[in-house]
Amino acid sequence: MKLAHEFEVAAPVETVWDLLLDLERVAPCLPGGEVTGKIDDTRYNVMVKIKLGPLALTYRGEITIVETDKDARRVVMEGKASESHGQGTARATISTLLESHGGLTHAQVETDLHLTGRVAQMGRGIVEEVSGRMIGEFASCLSATAAVANTREGDAAPILEPPPRARPVSMLQLLRATLWSLSRSLVNSLRRRRKGD
Repeated sequence: MKLAHEFEVAAPVETVWDLLLDLERVAPCLPGGEVTGKIDDTRYNVMVKIKLGPLALTYRGEITIVETDKDARRVVMEGKASESHGQGTARATISTLLESHGGLTHAQVETDLHLTGRVAQMGRGIVEEVSGRMIGEFASCLSATAAVANTREGDAAPILEPPPRARPVSMLQLLRATLWSLSRSLVNSLRRRRKGD
């Protein structure tokens, strides 16, 4: 399954690039995400918790930075994980490209995702909704983290405070957002029909 997302961060591209490569600092921005250990400079042990209604899943695995191009501001990461209590697995290749837009940072994220187990049975639509919501919360947290960058007196390098921990995505929140989106589409469709009459 291939997924594509775009978002903007209210911070210079240099700051966002440094944050993106600091997985221990930025992982809590992903809802339910956590780095549980560092294997080496490019590999980390990770845990991700996802809550879908009564279904609470915990995945444990590794994420590896396989490619970085500082000039192009492009990074490729590969992740693999398994359910802690179940047979499900997840594998992903995530390519992120950053571009500077007048003091802001525009990010393009392409994900090649392979799922097995209970989550895979929920269908592409649910997976797209959940991933879109997770990316949205990740972007908001990333902006907040970059915004609190400050410089200690006498230091040249910015010091970034720890980001607020994002909560796992809730199926109830997702359902509300989906129903709201559907109701707006229905209202807009009715308005267009009335104008056509």
